[in-house]
Amino acid sequence: MTWLAPVLLRPYHRQRYRLIGQEPRGLPRPHDGSFAHATGLNPDRVLLFGNGIAVGWGVASQELALPGQLARALSAETGRGADVEVLSDSGWDIESAAGALAGRDLAGYDAVVVVIGVSDAYRFLPSKRWADALTGLLDVFERETSATTTITLMGIQPVSSVPLFRRRPGDPTDRWAERLNRVSRRVLADRPRVKYLAPPAVDPKAGRSPGTGAEDPRYRSPRRFTEWALTQAAFLAPQLDAESGIDRPARRARNRPQRTERRLETIWDLGLMDSPREKRYDDIVRKAQQMFGTRGAAFSVLDDKRQWNKAVVGVEAREWPLDDSFCRTTIEHSLPFVVEDARSDDRAPKDTPMRFYAGYPVEAPDGTRIGALCVFDESPRPADSIDLVILRDLALAIQRELAAG
Repeated sequence: MTWLAPVLLRPYHRQRYRLIGQEPRGLPRPHDGSFAHATGLNPDRVLLFGNGIAVGWGVASQELALPGQLARALSAETGRGADVEVLSDSGWDIESAAGALAGRDLAGYDAVVVVIGVSDAYRFLPSKRWADALTGLLDVFERETSATTTITLMGIQPVSSVPLFRRRPGDPTDRWAERLNRVSRRVLADRPRVKYLAPPAVDPKAGRSPGTGAEDPRYRSPRRFTEWALTQAAFLAPQLDAESGIDRPARRARNRPQRTERRLETIWDLGLMDSPREKRYDDIVRKAQQMFGTRGAAFSVLDDKRQWNKAVVGVEAREWPLDDSFCRTTIEHSLPFVVEDARSDDRAPKDTPMRFYAGYPVEAPDGTRIGALCVFDESPRPADSIDLVILRDLALAIQRELAAG
């Protein structure tokens, strides 16, 4: 009977163009960038890719949507920090999604989670087309990620569990979703790097509103994101633990120096160099200086010739030559950089008046390291006088402001 599906189910196809990719009226979605972070050092970096629940309908912040929930759930499982980036679009389907990966550097992710397919099940995409498109998408991820990066394919949730589609539990679209899931498991049978993870179970007794998805109370609560995040975190944590060493491929990839041209282009696009002071950055820098009790602190941006301080306290200079910059070393990797005493550390710039320095790299929204949040002093200090977890949190606060524009 499979060949009859496109004929017998034609009424569903007539609704496709009304619902697939359409933004639900009255529903918020996150507009605060594409990253969420959880506190802690040695953070795992995860890419959440796809559509459906990854888009975040119903909440206005990534912190409440799946990225933020997953970051915190992972951190609770591993004891490390977590950086979760989301790349999603409600208009994608399995046949168009791979195009969004063109030109992206995927080597630095410790894990990739793919959440896609509910719209394909809704429109009864033929099994052969699903298998071919899924194979193409996974080929890209396996080719472009590091050799030991964990790749997880989430199963398609029942279409009826998405209020926007207004389907009854167990209707043909739900059965088609399970059919595509069976095809997915066959595709993954000869791909040891890719794991299949079933979505959280749907409560059949959960109440449904008779109107549009915007009226469904489940679209106004972050609870469903929490359920997905806990499911994903429990599955990912053991695999991420095995990849948490600094010498592991994904960490080596993201800790390598980035091209100067990339940094210059990003700084130019952000309009940071020689821009006026802004209170939001001044407040973060001042907080860093006060918390650690250092002589000074700065949010520094680096071009190819100089370090320019977008925000600085404790010294008058707004810039100095790149050759005299500690931050130049900080941005060579994604780790904190601490110099206890510049006079006895070969990594320190020559003839610098500063003896102590601690910096954490600051990334632009696209992942380019453009500068650092740093604290410094004219007297030497032990490295453990700086809580690097807090220093990272303050650097992330600057990154959130950069994402906000």
